[in-house]
Amino acid sequence: MDRRSIPRRPSRRPSASPGALWRRLRHDRRSRPVLALALITVALMGVQAERQRADAVRGAWSPTTTVWVSDRELDAGHLLSEGDVELRALPPAAIPVDAAIEPPWGRRLVVSIGRGEILREARLDATGSSAAGSRVGPRRGAVSLTAPAPHLEPGDRVDLYRLLDGRVVASGAEVIAVVDERPLVAVGRAELGAVVEAFTTGDVVPVLVS
Repeated sequence: MDRRSIPRRPSRRPSASPGALWRRLRHDRRSRPVLALALITVALMGVQAERQRADAVRGAWSPTTTVWVSDRELDAGHLLSEGDVELRALPPAAIPVDAAIEPPWGRRLVVSIGRGEILREARLDATGSSAAGSRVGPRRGAVSLTAPAPHLEPGDRVDLYRLLDGRVVASGAEVIAVVDERPLVAVGRAELGAVVEAFTTGDVVPVLVS
């Protein structure tokens, strides 16, 4: 039989799958420099992205800013002096937006703070009032109870009941001072009217609450 009369098998088309394409490019000498350049470019892009991330983290924690921090535990109403605070360098990410910048000497604390705590403007009394006045705080008023209550002390929370009918006229009022066993109680402004009215019709009874 004449070999020329035998039909040839059609040649297999190269696979178009990504894996096959990659194998052809990898074994093709002409494409190796291009592939090497592509791999180097991808690697450099990864390194650059990691470097940018590290720079962002480093920028959030340096350089440092100097702020005032407490040198020991201090109670609300305390008049600050040089021995109560110290300057400390901290990263910007750790500093609250209202951190005290100016020396706080001669100002009183509105709330108690712990040792090493950053002094914040919201926790400092700006009016130069007394120790008890600095503890009143915003949107509150202080009233002195008429009857002695030796079981109460500053920091306690009380509900005030009207003596006439037992109705609650203030909830969660704070004892900010005790003078001659008579508590000075800070009450929300919305409840002050009811407390004053209770005084005019009799008295109020403080009930210690948690």
